[in-house]
Amino acid sequence: PSLAGVGAERWWRLCARDGADFGPLKAHPELVSLLAARTAPQKAYVRANMAMPTLTMAACLYGFGSAWAAVVAFHLISCILMPSAYVVACAGLDGAARLYAAFFVDLRSQLTWGAFYFVWVGAVGLLLYRALRDFVPPDTTPLIELGITPDPTTLLLFSLYFSVVNPVLEELFWRGFLSLVLGAGERHLLAASAAYALYHGLV
Repeated sequence: PSLAGVGAERWWRLCARDGADFGPLKAHPELVSLLAARTAPQKAYVRANMAMPTLTMAACLYGFGSAWAAVVAFHLISCILMPSAYVVACAGLDGAARLYAAFFVDLRSQLTWGAFYFVWVGAVGLLLYRALRDFVPPDTTPLIELGITPDPTTLLLFSLYFSVVNPVLEELFWRGFLSLVLGAGERHLLAASAAYALYHGLV
């Protein structure tokens, strides 16, 4: 359910029942409750924010032919600027600062586990690449068309950015921001999942 229809305490219980866990933000239910998309303008803004990743990617990939521009624009517009503007508009600067501080209170633990899985998955990926590269020759034509030259430095920089920065910002947007403003109701989850699938289908 959305916070618009139920009290903050009951909303937390229902989110826990549905498997949504907002961790340290539970210490600030009065601030989180301010983020619920209650009014028509708020709902319209959130819908526009959900559609923005797909629109940004489509414009940059097919309009400008640049993978770098697509990824950076997606992060800046959809994952940082639009959600931050919404949070500040709803909770104020002080409330937004308290929410962000609470959200990142266990950042050290998250980064530790993230680094562990990054190394693990990266090692497995490199082993698979070395084992299969003779059977599946890489085709660099699509990369060149999107502005990524196949030289080692460019590929390394793009790979690191896309595999380290991108997943963090994506999760904060799709599973953090949208979950907070929409709640854990089935209708809202379906809407966010549809936007998520459309964006990744395009990518």
